Amino acid sequence: MALTVTEYAIPGTGADLTLAVVADLHNRRGEETAARVLALSPDACLFVGDLFEAPPRRRRFAVGEAARCLEILAPHCALFWSRGNHDYTLPPELADTMTRLGVHRLEDDFMPFRGILLGGLTSVYYRAGHTPDLAFLDRFAAAPGYRLLLSHHPEYYDPYLRDRHFDLTVSGHAHGGQWRLFGLGVYAPGQGLFPRYTSGFYDDGHLLVSRGVKPSLLPRFGNPREILLLRLSV
Repeated sequence: MALTVTEYAIPGTGADLTLAVVADLHNRRGEETAARVLALSPDACLFVGDLFEAPPRRRRFAVGEAARCLEILAPHCALFWSRGNHDYTLPPELADTMTRLGVHRLEDDFMPFRGILLGGLTSVYYRAGHTPDLAFLDRFAAAPGYRLLLSHHPEYYDPYLRDRHFDLTVSGHAHGGQWRLFGLGVYAPGQGLFPRYTSGFYDDGHLLVSRGVKPSLLPRFGNPREILLLRLSV
């Protein structure tokens, strides 16, 4: 299924920025994805988890396409990455590549970027207790300014994020619900059958879920792969 671009206008941020969002690359078609992002001329590209695949989710590291995507994009826009469950383990060689390319690793941390604050919440799929870093979330929620949070798992929104009132949370992981019937997803990991959060805006625009860019072994139905383009304005 073709790789599409879904554009959203987000006013009232206090900044004038264009941000591309890539979720769930899963080390597939890195050059294709990079080419589509470059055509959008974003100020930054935000990788919302599962950029590559690694243990313990997989038996071995698969990082080549992810690294190629980063190599192509790095000279042209700022790059930010937050961990998903598939890229929970970062191999040293890719960490070195990220450092060399200037990729900002938002691992339960946040930083300013051209008038807004960007934060990244790490997946806790393999962490004992499965509870994300609440101290980080509290620090980020208390920071002054427009706060955009990358959180790979949309199922974290209700228990951990909604009441902390971030300006915008961007997620992936649901793969659009895999099959979409009457505008609704059928299944998503972490949410099960007929999941609540699979694609687009929720909660009056505070949560935005990407369908992701990965071509799946299971065919998608009514669910094209997508890059998000966020146009932030004052």
